Amino acid sequence: MGAWGTGAFENDAPGDLIVAVCDGGGLTMIEDSFDHVLEAGSEYLEAPTAEEAVAAAAIVARLKDGVALPGEDEIEAWIAQERPTASTALIAKARNALRRVITAPSELLELWQDAEEFPYFQAGIDDLLRRLG
Repeated sequence: MGAWGTGAFENDAPGDLIVAVCDGGGLTMIEDSFDHVLEAGSEYLEAPTAEEAVAAAAIVARLKDGVALPGEDEIEAWIAQERPTASTALIAKARNALRRVITAPSELLELWQDAEEFPYFQAGIDDLLRRLG
């Protein structure tokens, strides 16, 4: 793994998501990231797929509650220009994807459970789940 941090956008995979969303993929790319996680079902979930879904969930939480994403100027500009809204179904899918990310077998969960920063990772997921209602 390259860049690695406890925040939703502090890993490599979210950068690819941001580019895809802002370059015309929009909410479809966000929903696709949730679908990839949910399609894993009870199979092993790879870390990059999980990281992308966490970032997508942070974007959906931003759309839902209006709390800006500090340091994520590209996404904030996309939101200002496109004015997307998060449907009830998209919000539910975001919650379900986050729950899957923190359910074994999940590589991202395993990586964080082995790190001393695990409480920060868990707190970030819990905060997103709270914001998504």
